[in-house]
Amino acid sequence: MNVEDTVDNSEQCVCPGCPTYDRCMSDASEALYCARSETVCEPEAKSCLCGGCPVWAVSGLEEYYYCLRGTTD
Repeated sequence: MNVEDTVDNSEQCVCPGCPTYDRCMSDASEALYCARSETVCEPEAKSCLCGGCPVWAVSGLEEYYYCLRGTTD
C-alpha cells in the first residue's frame, strides 16, 4: 500500500517521537518514511513506534522500521 505524502499525514506522523529517530534525522527534518524513503542518516534501531502511528493504522500497513528500510511499495 502506498501512503500519500501529504501535510495531514505529516502532521499525524509519530516518527519524531520514535526511540530510533536520532539527532541527524531531526536536523534533516526527516519523517513520514512510510510515504517517502529511508533516512540518509545511520540511526541505531532502538525501538519502533510504527504500530501505534495513526498514518500506519489508517493506511493498513504491516511492516516496521520504514526509517531504516524505506517504503515497501
